[in-house]
Amino acid sequence: MYFYTNLFLNMKKRGLPNNFEGKLNGELENYKIFEEGTNVKLQFEYERISKLVLQKSKLVFNVDEDIEKLFAVETGTKSKRELLVRLSFSDEVKAYRALEKFAEKKDKVLNDWATLALQRNRAVIESSLSSNNTVFIATGLGGSGRLLRYFFVVFSKGKKNFSFLQKDIIKNEVTHSIEMNKGICEELEIQDTFATCLCLVPLNISPDKVLKAVIENSNLFGNFLDEKIIATNTKKYSLEEIIDLAKPKPKRKLGSIDDFDF
Repeated sequence: MYFYTNLFLNMKKRGLPNNFEGKLNGELENYKIFEEGTNVKLQFEYERISKLVLQKSKLVFNVDEDIEKLFAVETGTKSKRELLVRLSFSDEVKAYRALEKFAEKKDKVLNDWATLALQRNRAVIESSLSSNNTVFIATGLGGSGRLLRYFFVVFSKGKKNFSFLQKDIIKNEVTHSIEMNKGICEELEIQDTFATCLCLVPLNISPDKVLKAVIENSNLFGNFLDEKIIATNTKKYSLEEIIDLAKPKPKRKLGSIDDFDF
């Protein structure tokens, strides 16, 4: 069992490599994407604490005792965070039920942490019941089945307002390109000078393939889309964030495909 928790991209220009699909070794059946999206920084912190817990406990846990402490009123937040991690390593069903119960409480401070612990524990149990070496993928936007969820933005050239016809072209090309690649368009919003899309794309399909088709096919009808894009599977940007990211900042460099770290 392996985890990819830092699978993300955030690009200002196109340039994803053609061998993206080659990054995925083995059959797609061996890959599983967590549906719930979680904050990427929180994922890294969770992994850091997990390593510390493993070093300290050496996988020797008392599940019953940990469950009791987790639900005890006197147990502090820091201790509960560690207990959630400890229980996530157990392949006992009672550990999963306890994590599930805790997650249902929607604790204001530990809700996201509980979601991560439940994800990890589900993976541990699934792996213990399977002979395959499964790779579990967690991203900020999550996914569904073997589809990763992405958020992308395309811009008009020269910040010119889209015409009604151009908006229709964008709508048609975005949905067509996604569906042609066996993906799903979940949300599509077209503003005056840019369009945003939340979509699901198969794990073995580079998002560059989808975006390249959108831009090239749309530009056959007047060359009105800029090649500059924003694409990510870490978060859904607000309109204010998109406007800020689109501003020219010579010293600011958005990430690239190098952010993929397998």
